[in-house]
Amino acid sequence: MNDRLYAIYVIGKRDFLETIRSLGIYLTMTFSLLLAAIIFYIFASQITDSVLVMSRPVDFIFMVCVVGISFLYLAVSSVTSIAKEKADKTIEVLFYGPVDEISFILGKYAARIFSYIFIAAFSVLFIFLSDFFVHLGIPYSFIKLVILSVFLISCIIALGIFLSTLTSSVGGSIVLLIGFFVILFVIQVIAAILSIIPAGMDTTIDLIRNMAVGILNATKYVSPLEYLGIGWDAISSGDFGKYLLSILYSGAYSLVFLMLSIIILIKRGAKQ
Repeated sequence: MNDRLYAIYVIGKRDFLETIRSLGIYLTMTFSLLLAAIIFYIFASQITDSVLVMSRPVDFIFMVCVVGISFLYLAVSSVTSIAKEKADKTIEVLFYGPVDEISFILGKYAARIFSYIFIAAFSVLFIFLSDFFVHLGIPYSFIKLVILSVFLISCIIALGIFLSTLTSSVGGSIVLLIGFFVILFVIQVIAAILSIIPAGMDTTIDLIRNMAVGILNATKYVSPLEYLGIGWDAISSGDFGKYLLSILYSGAYSLVFLMLSIIILIKRGAKQ
C-alpha cells in the first residue's frame, strides 16, 4: 500500500476508534434519536387526527434530528481535532513517522466522515423501525437524502479542520468556531440593512450599496449552513439537477477548505 494512503488509513482508524470509544458520540446519538422519537410521536398523533401538516415528515426528522445535531457535534469535534493533538503533544510523534501534512489532514477528515456514517447508520435503522409502527411513509427520496447528508456534513468537517489549523488551543479553536459564525451572522444583518435603503436617492450611493450588498451576500457561501439549505431545497423540490449540484457544491467547498488546511499546516509547521 502507498505510504501516504497507509498513513491516512492509520490516522483515520485511530481517530475513528477514539471517537466510537468516547461518550460524546453516544450522547449525540441518544439526543438525536430521542428528539426523533418525540417528533415521530407528534406526527403520529396528527395522522390519528387526520391532520398531517407535512408531506415528507421523515425527511424533516432526518434533517433536523440527525443532520442538524450531527452538524453541531462534528463541528466541535473537527475544530478541536488538530488543536487537541498539539495540546497533547501527540502530533510530534505522528510526524516522526511516514506522515505528512496531506495524510494527516485527510486522515482527520476521513475519521469524522466515518463517524457521521456511524451515526447515520443507526439513525436510519431507528427511522425505519419507527416508521414500521407509526406508518408515516418513507419516500423514495429518503436514501438520496441520506447520501446527500454525507456531503453536507463534509462541509462542516472540512471547515472545522481548517479552523483547527489556525490555533494551538482547544479552547481557542472553539472560540474561533463561534466567532466565525457570529461574524457571518453580522455580515448578513448588515447586508439586509443595506438592501432596504431606498433606491434612486443618488446614483453613486445606489452603486456603492449594490456592490456592498452583493459582496456581503457572497460571503454567505463561506458558511456550511448555506449548503444545508441548498441540499434541503434540492430534496424538497425533487429536482435531480439541483440534487447533483448540491453534491457538487458541497464537495467543492470541502475540497477547498481541506486544501487550505494542508497549505496552512505546511506553512506554519505541524508543531506550531
